[in-house]
Amino acid sequence: MRKDYMRRATYLGQNLGHAVLNPQIDWVHKFLGETKGEACPGCHQSLLIAKPGRDYVECAICGRRGSVSMADGTLSFTWPEDPQDRLTMQGKYDHMREIARHTEDLYDPHVDEIKEKHKYFRELEDFTVKPPAK
Repeated sequence: MRKDYMRRATYLGQNLGHAVLNPQIDWVHKFLGETKGEACPGCHQSLLIAKPGRDYVECAICGRRGSVSMADGTLSFTWPEDPQDRLTMQGKYDHMREIARHTEDLYDPHVDEIKEKHKYFRELEDFTVKPPAK
């Protein structure tokens, strides 16, 4: 068993208990853990999306965007002061609208074709399995 993991789990539990016992404190965007090499300042993790042709990376968890740079062979990230954050209520609404916008961009140009295929597949009887009667 790794003692460092047990220490970290204990510290996490203590912080969680402290937050529950002190609801008067605004805990939004307060991180009580160690910051050793995490990439995202919001999630404190390093799961980032980097796609060719982009000049930024995006956090896969909270959606923050940061720029990437190389200096002396070392990769570093620069994050804006007021980033978007999917973990806040406003961020959830923004993300929902983002999904709707992308769905419209992909779906609307092909709506007639999609309806035709849907009708075709609904009329197929060859692969329909009816449940047994009671």
